[in-house]
Amino acid sequence: MVRLIDYERVWVADFEFWTGASGNEPPRPICFVAKDILSGQVIRQWLWEVAAPPCLITTDENSLYVSFVGSAEINCHRQLGWSIPLRVLDLYAEHRRLRHGVDREQTEMERQTLKKSEKYSLLAAMHAWGLGVHAISAGFKEKMRQLCIDGGPFVGRETEVLDYCETDVTMTELLLQEMWSLLADEQTLARCLFRGRYVSTAVSELETNGIPVNKPLLDRLIENWNPIVDLVIEKERHRFDVIGYRDVDQAKFAEWLIANNFKHWPRTPSGGLATDADELKEIGKYDPLVEELRNFLSVVRQTRILKNLGIGADGRVRVRTGTFGSITGRNQPSSSVGIWGGATWIRSLIRPEPGHTLWYCDFSGQELAIAACFSGDKRLLEDYATGDPYMAAAKRFGLVPQHATKIDPKFSAVRGRMKVAVGLGVLYGAGVKAIAASGDMTLSQAKHILQLHKWTYPTFWDWRKNVILHIRSGADFESPLGWTYRTSHKDKSNRISNWLMQTTGSDMLRLATCMASDRGLEIVAMVHDAIMIHCPIESMDADRDALVDCMTEASATLMDGFKLRVDSDSVIYPDHYCDKRGESMWTRVMESLDQVEK
Repeated sequence: MVRLIDYERVWVADFEFWTGASGNEPPRPICFVAKDILSGQVIRQWLWEVAAPPCLITTDENSLYVSFVGSAEINCHRQLGWSIPLRVLDLYAEHRRLRHGVDREQTEMERQTLKKSEKYSLLAAMHAWGLGVHAISAGFKEKMRQLCIDGGPFVGRETEVLDYCETDVTMTELLLQEMWSLLADEQTLARCLFRGRYVSTAVSELETNGIPVNKPLLDRLIENWNPIVDLVIEKERHRFDVIGYRDVDQAKFAEWLIANNFKHWPRTPSGGLATDADELKEIGKYDPLVEELRNFLSVVRQTRILKNLGIGADGRVRVRTGTFGSITGRNQPSSSVGIWGGATWIRSLIRPEPGHTLWYCDFSGQELAIAACFSGDKRLLEDYATGDPYMAAAKRFGLVPQHATKIDPKFSAVRGRMKVAVGLGVLYGAGVKAIAASGDMTLSQAKHILQLHKWTYPTFWDWRKNVILHIRSGADFESPLGWTYRTSHKDKSNRISNWLMQTTGSDMLRLATCMASDRGLEIVAMVHDAIMIHCPIESMDADRDALVDCMTEASATLMDGFKLRVDSDSVIYPDHYCDKRGESMWTRVMESLDQVEK
């Protein structure tokens, strides 16, 4: 067991900072408070409108740096030119890891007690661990918080703001004392410090860097947005005549589904057709037409969609990554802000800066590869090795001839159904109706493909069953890097079965981004199984190779030498990034902009 006194210093630290009127500028530190809980020393520094002072705390390997949502603190270190702590413990990450799946009923009560905005806050963590709230009035706390968000004025209020900052330090210290016994095992702590390293390097870097976009074009779109929306509706109504007054009309949507041969569309508990954004997003992953509908509705429904991007003055989008926001440990940024959170067509605003390139590198078939490796299913491993496991499976099933390829239009539809069935049905555990709806197939076709999969890959299915039984037995289940899962009676088997693939993928991406950061690559985005970097044109090939090396090494490290394939695409200035799923709507929006500006 590791004791806190084994360190020379244990700093509990917190900053107050301002991110500009837009909320998307690099953090401008207001003040800093840190306490060494071993000696009792407290450091309070006022940082607003003063020359950046030296860092007064130790950040070497003999010191432990403790914070809640550590990327925010490290971002401030970067802005001040302070050294980055070598040992970071992010209590937010460990709180999420230890509490998800525990005391579900109590957690629900806590959610009802707290504001929605406080769901993942330090205050919520204090409630969850039975620590109550530090003795500070809610009114004073809210007033100070708003003052910091507004960026002042701070004249004459410096002491108040520092006191407010120190209360967060006090609460974080109490949380550390409560949680430490669950973190102090050497292996557990090593994994905690890895997550802290991920937060202090990769996450902090990409939040500081931001994603470059074409700001002049964005400004033109915002200025002309209302007439653009009207033109898009007019042009697309023949394909998507599903709206009443800028929202989905159930009767029209039912007619559209029939016209486009969707026979088993998911329904709400009340019996209505599911048209919410999450449902469309999920089905759109596998059906291009549904994704086009989703992009169309994003234009119709969200009149402020572009203003919510909050571009900084330097033309970069900066939003919190939602680190460890998912039960699998994946980042979970807000869906209402940010370039990756909304409809796919908006991503076409992403553009490298002059003289630069963007590389988008993603693990090919990541979850399927993880399942093949962990299950040890020889056929599944062989199919992944072909480079197209979905067509390989279709060949094994006898659905296409051995010479079939995905580019041949005679076989592309069959491959598409296979991808839906394997993706939704096998990896995500979706039911036959959902598979049929997403894959534009009959119930019997969906059922047949799933049955063929079970007959062909029995080793995988046995492993999947054993994973579910193991977790249902009440045992804690861990990813390779120690992200844990605790189940409740409310958890469905399909959620459990996919957990290991997703959380291992999360571990893999975290490890790869840490490696990429260590190699000096400019990370600007992480998206589920992909990393985007920004680099000078003259070094674009070398930087791509370096990133691919990091990603393949990360996969080999976590899967006993098994290396995943990595696909890569480049965007060279002045071109824009293009997500194929949003290309059609982007074209429509740009055509409408041209028409409005004439």
